[in-house]
Amino acid sequence: MRAAVYVRLSKEDRQGARSGIESCLVQRKNAERAIDTQAWHLAADGVFIDDDESGAEILRRPQLQVMLLAAERRAFDVLVLRDLDRLARDAARQAALLVQLKDVGVEVWTYTERAFVQLDGYGYLLTAVKGVVAEQERAKAAQRIREGLRFRVQAGRRATRAPFGYRSIRDASGAACWQIDDARAAVVVRVGEMFVERSGSFHGTAVALNGAGVPSPSGGTWAPQTVKNLLIQPLYRGEYRHGAMRTVARGGTLVSVRAPEAEVLRIAHPELRIWPAALLAQIDAALARPRRKAWGVAT
Repeated sequence: MRAAVYVRLSKEDRQGARSGIESCLVQRKNAERAIDTQAWHLAADGVFIDDDESGAEILRRPQLQVMLLAAERRAFDVLVLRDLDRLARDAARQAALLVQLKDVGVEVWTYTERAFVQLDGYGYLLTAVKGVVAEQERAKAAQRIREGLRFRVQAGRRATRAPFGYRSIRDASGAACWQIDDARAAVVVRVGEMFVERSGSFHGTAVALNGAGVPSPSGGTWAPQTVKNLLIQPLYRGEYRHGAMRTVARGGTLVSVRAPEAEVLRIAHPELRIWPAALLAQIDAALARPRRKAWGVAT
């Protein structure tokens, strides 16, 4: 029987309650050893590894999609996994993937239980329960990670990369924190001044910045949305906001959505304010003006 191996490890596995789960290399070695024990043989190009990929991501998980295409080509007969949550940690989509594999003649075998996954009769009930448990574990792990990051932020440590205008440093205790980068802060101020001069036009400001040869935060050219994103950055006003966006699973993929305002953590950092008070008042006044929407761009 021709066998293939699928391996996955996510950030939740590394940082959450399942931080002791085997690495991708260990999962692969264990799966290959199990294949030898079962007297199967490993199919050509039959190892698929998704490292640092969430079990909630289905559509954009690279090697999962490659594996499914190989299954449709009848490249292997059995798929070997550590356990079912390596395939997916969303109960409904886990079941859908199992049915998809079954429909093309591929059976799924887990080496932790040394058994084929059952999709018929009472056996399916057990499979479904395992899927629900995996989904709940993923949600709890994600919540623990969010809580850990909030604790770091409340303790004055930084949980994300420094925004444009700042650099990361270590304080006396070794904790990561941010400090204003004078050269980049000057660019931030210049953007604000140009925005006011152009009567609050994102498009006009982008054109002026490009004409003056001012590099954008990415090092390329300015776009209206880039200007807008910079102008509404709370940290330039002396306030750090944590958790304004969060990642959720929708339609088989991960998307970023705004968190409820009540759950956003706000911490005052006057020492990190870049906008001078007078300029900030002018910027906010320009941002508050009614504006006409242009086709496809911010005005």
